[in-house]
Amino acid sequence: MNEIKVIQSDSGKEIIVRVVHSRFNQDAWIGLFKAGSGDHEHGDRWKWMRDVDVSHITFPAQGAGEWSVRLFKDGGYNR
Repeated sequence: MNEIKVIQSDSGKEIIVRVVHSRFNQDAWIGLFKAGSGDHEHGDRWKWMRDVDVSHITFPAQGAGEWSVRLFKDGGYNR
């Protein structure tokens, strides 16, 4: 089972996460969402897992507030 660990999430700094026990297919992707938002509300804050180092995934700094990192196992919205 995939587990997401937040490495850095300070306001105004880039967000860094790590995926542990990573098992996913070629179309898996990870996104950064405002807490409470729907799965389609990621804007440009997402990356294909095939294009990142699973031990050090970065997202641009975001404003203050609560954020959620979600991993989807296919090119769609299945977690």
